[in-house]
Amino acid sequence: MFISPDNKILASGCMDKIKLWRLSDGKLIKTLTQNKANVRSLFISPNSKILVSVGWNKTIKMWGLPNGELINVLDGHNDYINSVLISKNSKMLVSGGYDNTIKLWIFHQEILLRR
Repeated sequence: MFISPDNKILASGCMDKIKLWRLSDGKLIKTLTQNKANVRSLFISPNSKILVSVGWNKTIKMWGLPNGELINVLDGHNDYINSVLISKNSKMLVSGGYDNTIKLWIFHQEILLRR
């Protein structure tokens, strides 16, 4: 689970689903599907506009908030991805996986900086 920095949205993940909840009234905004891959970690960008999810399908998915549209998919891990976060300045995305690697990405671009 992750609460957006603006305290408007709660993102929760279970199995292959991500649910977006409006915190002001507890209403379900949308259910997203992680393509039959269990959700392992969620993170919302400091500006509360991007949700990032990772899981067993070896990809990083970026979703627009608050509507939940899929805006990008990053591929670079060779095994399940266990964790993800975005830097406070929103310039870097970091992912870690069962392939014993940490990947650094330029946020909002499909460029892998280091392996």
